[in-house]
Amino acid sequence: MTSEKRPKRVHDFALTRWRGGTVDPRPCRIETRVRYAETDQMGVVYHANHLVWFEMGRVEWLDRLDLPYRAIEKEGLQLPVIEIGCRYQAPARFDETLVIETRFIGVTRARARFGYRLIGPTGIPIAEGYSEHAAVDKDLHPVRIPDWLLEVLDQPAESEEEQPA
Repeated sequence: MTSEKRPKRVHDFALTRWRGGTVDPRPCRIETRVRYAETDQMGVVYHANHLVWFEMGRVEWLDRLDLPYRAIEKEGLQLPVIEIGCRYQAPARFDETLVIETRFIGVTRARARFGYRLIGPTGIPIAEGYSEHAAVDKDLHPVRIPDWLLEVLDQPAESEEEQPA
């Protein structure tokens, strides 16, 4: 019997149980500052706030494609969250500046997935996660993601460095 160690398997948490392909691994980055109201009695960020920051990143990702969420809704399409996951790696504290990295993971016929990373002020990972969204009509019936949206989603979002000045 040998004492060789197997190499550690790297797993992208955002791909957990994802059966679609990956479209755009490049992240869209924005910053947020931890407000006092977002912390708990222990002085660290309350866990549910990570999900709010994921949404901030997702909305910005869509905005950078010149596709505000309201424009999607005007077309009669909604994208409710049907699954979300978050792996907490380190605490974030009041007044720290965090980077929210959002990337579009991919689509299936009626679902879309986004991946997220929260990065602390010293570059340490705070959390990583994903959200999966169903395409539904105004009556909340499942629908296929329309071709016009697939075409837009297929474009990479501008990164912070690529934005016009």
